[in-house]
Amino acid sequence: MILSPARLSTLSKNEELITNLDLRERLSPEGAGYDLRVNSIEEVCGSGSLLIETRHTSTINKIGMFEADGPQILTLKGQSLYLVSTVEEFKLHDNMAAVFYPRSTLFRSGVIFQSGVAPYGYEGPMTFLLYIANPAGFEVQLGARFAHVLIHRVIGKSTRYKGQWQGGRVTTNKREKQI
Repeated sequence: MILSPARLSTLSKNEELITNLDLRERLSPEGAGYDLRVNSIEEVCGSGSLLIETRHTSTINKIGMFEADGPQILTLKGQSLYLVSTVEEFKLHDNMAAVFYPRSTLFRSGVIFQSGVAPYGYEGPMTFLLYIANPAGFEVQLGARFAHVLIHRVIGKSTRYKGQWQGGRVTTNKREKQI
């Protein structure tokens, strides 16, 4: 079951499930969820590895961060990979999970969006992959709405997130043991 923004507001009277929501989303969200904004963009530059016991993510190059004094516009190179983190941060209650989708402007512009699920217990911003499939590139303004989140109720017992990406960490610094 997808929880509507009105229901989420009622459930989070004492503790916000999503912080840093834009005023537009707090006052007049569209549809069944909330739109999320671009906070930072990193270009994926090197190789990574995922082994049974260890992993190492690709090296990244930070190319932009949302600033309070005015959002900047960046041109992302065609046929390149970028990690994009949200302004909004999550702290989901027991038996909730967040599922993420691209806003349609992305796929209408030749941008492929990859995401994961935020389970109960994850705290922090979310990070997604954008692949700019369009050879002409893609222009994005930091602070722009680019993703949509739906919060689902998990029926039955769920296990709290205990992974190493807690708090919004974007990459590893070296090869590390997986939990």
